[in-house]
Amino acid sequence: MLPTFGAAIMNRYVDYHKKKPDAFVFINEANMIKHLAKIDKHKNELTEKELNKITTMQKVNTTLISDGVGKDSRIRQLKVIARSL
Repeated sequence: MLPTFGAAIMNRYVDYHKKKPDAFVFINEANMIKHLAKIDKHKNELTEKELNKITTMQKVNTTLISDGVGKDSRIRQLKVIARSL
């Protein structure tokens, strides 16, 4: 079963840095997804299509994080996915 977005970030961060991440690590990941999706709205202002796009990208990012894929590679892959959604 795929971990949640936050759990994937936490697990990878703890494995690599041997400590819990600060809150800004989670915020930065979420903002990166919104930026790559080219969405600059608050969550309650999103259309269903935009929300689905962010959700899909978060699921893919969670899988990539869980698989140990580095940030640069994740960004490249997420850019392709964002263009296709």
